[in-house]
Amino acid sequence: MPGADKVLMLEKINEKVEGVPYIFFGKFKGLSGNDFAQMRRSLEKISKNCFVPKKTILKKVLAQKGVQKLDTVLDGSIVMVTAEK
Repeated sequence: MPGADKVLMLEKINEKVEGVPYIFFGKFKGLSGNDFAQMRRSLEKISKNCFVPKKTILKKVLAQKGVQKLDTVLDGSIVMVTAEK
């Protein structure tokens, strides 16, 4: 049985992708902490949902929504951004 923290994370990711027409993924391997923070601030100007998801949980959420075959996209350190337009 999954832990309470993983159930909560699944619910949070599900909320973030519910009804959102666009989901973007980016890789951030090799960025320093400062560079990542700057990237996140820049992305948050266009989207309030910019976060680093736990990939196994994200795959479950997206599979429930009918999105499959994302193994190559979700490889490595990723940031997820949702957008309305």
